[in-house]
Amino acid sequence: MRKELGYPSLGDVVKYVFRASGTMPRKGAHGNNNIFSEEEKKSIQKKLQRLAAEEGELENNLYESFAAASQLLSEVLTCPITASQIEDIINDLYECYYDLIKEKGTLMSKPDTVRYFVTAYGVDVGVRSLTLSWLKWRPHYPCTITPDKEFWYLPAEKHGGVTWPLSHALKWAYDVVGVSQTRFHQPHGIGTDYHLDNNLKCAKSWTSGQAIPSMFVLKKNLDDSFQALSDNGIFVENSKRNNIITVVSLSRISTMIAKDIEHYYGTDFLFDVIAQIKKYVSWIQEEIIEYDHELQKHATFMNKPSKQYHQLRWKILAGFWGHFEAKKTSAQKLINEHMGDDHKVNPGIINWLEKRYGPYSALVPIDSQNRSNADKPERFEDIVEDALKMLNDSASINDSLTIICDEIRLHQIDKHAPWLIPWLQGASCYWSGHYGDAFHYYQEAYTLAKYSAGNYQYRLLNQYLEVAAKTGRWRDFKKAANWASYLNFPIRWLREDEPNDENLRSVYNLLGNPKLKYARL
Repeated sequence: MRKELGYPSLGDVVKYVFRASGTMPRKGAHGNNNIFSEEEKKSIQKKLQRLAAEEGELENNLYESFAAASQLLSEVLTCPITASQIEDIINDLYECYYDLIKEKGTLMSKPDTVRYFVTAYGVDVGVRSLTLSWLKWRPHYPCTITPDKEFWYLPAEKHGGVTWPLSHALKWAYDVVGVSQTRFHQPHGIGTDYHLDNNLKCAKSWTSGQAIPSMFVLKKNLDDSFQALSDNGIFVENSKRNNIITVVSLSRISTMIAKDIEHYYGTDFLFDVIAQIKKYVSWIQEEIIEYDHELQKHATFMNKPSKQYHQLRWKILAGFWGHFEAKKTSAQKLINEHMGDDHKVNPGIINWLEKRYGPYSALVPIDSQNRSNADKPERFEDIVEDALKMLNDSASINDSLTIICDEIRLHQIDKHAPWLIPWLQGASCYWSGHYGDAFHYYQEAYTLAKYSAGNYQYRLLNQYLEVAAKTGRWRDFKKAANWASYLNFPIRWLREDEPNDENLRSVYNLLGNPKLKYARL
């Protein structure tokens, strides 16, 4: 069986957003999940099913699903700023993912691709996103308390095992209130209230790391505990309640993600990612110091909260962050120019870049490159280029097909780019006028290329659309056209027009004309 290659599908991405955030809408209340009616929950589930099948308007279904997850999360997180920060990081990670599947693609299996994405892109994007979000909201952030440990939201190694953030946050919450775990969840006494007894039992499984609740169950448990404490004369003010709920909820999200990493890639990889996060956070501190120095230049004005104050602060932050991103771009360009065939850069150049652009801009690209295992097969670019040139060699493609396919197999390129051979076979059938056979080859190539072929997909998609039209397969045509629209790849004869049914039907009928045959694919 061929190993599945590529990035996670749209359905996988959205499903994981709901999983990580613990907000999957299900039938019934499940805690205080009252933000959506049963009918609306069914609608969300339907969108998720359509995304999994990649049917309909992919982009709209995707954004609506993200919006539903965000709305559900904002119901649980009592701090709207924190909810906004999580939404920002999800959007930034998704934007990075989108760019990669459209432009770069991958030659690796799905598990290896995810691992590569996390270390080569995810940590960098996450640290920058959260830093910008924190700077943006810092003046408005409420006075909060958090666990004393600096990286309280990350797992920690203890006695050869793992202390999970959710466990640490819950124990911290008990200390903040000044009661034991038993008294926090069941202040009436064991055996006096079955529901509270069950809440305590669940909390013990969470602090031991044996289970992770949904966000709604977690918040309901905490709300029940605060009410029971109040009934027993232990009143926790609303600000402290909200603070605790926010900290524990964030810890629940990070625990779920960390446990998934450990499950699929092992404890060593998990702690390697944690060390990477801490390293990047330390490197970006210099940028934060620089930003604070810039604010100090306007200290007199900045001490007077007003409309003009907020406008100036936004202007300073926008300028600072734009400068930071420009430094990253310049450093990356110089690193690429001085990188040898072994993907190494002279340490003297790295030191110069660090002094000129700062540690984050200079060191993150090097660190990401060192963590990458995305090596290409020998002569990959040359052979793929030769193969794609052959697509337009209508006179001799049949004679050359066996030779180029043998070379592709010899260098094991077919194992990393399985879409290439069926694409060539489809083109051969196209030039011979055997559109039925061409369609089946193109369909195989198109299916294998999604999420892995990067910008090679543009030509493949348009050829697949043509043979689908020429063989009367409207449903396959429309589905592929939606994918092309989602990736923002132009469709021949549609171009800038809206990809609605009427316009797609016109293109479908035009491409389906047997007299229309391109001189170049």
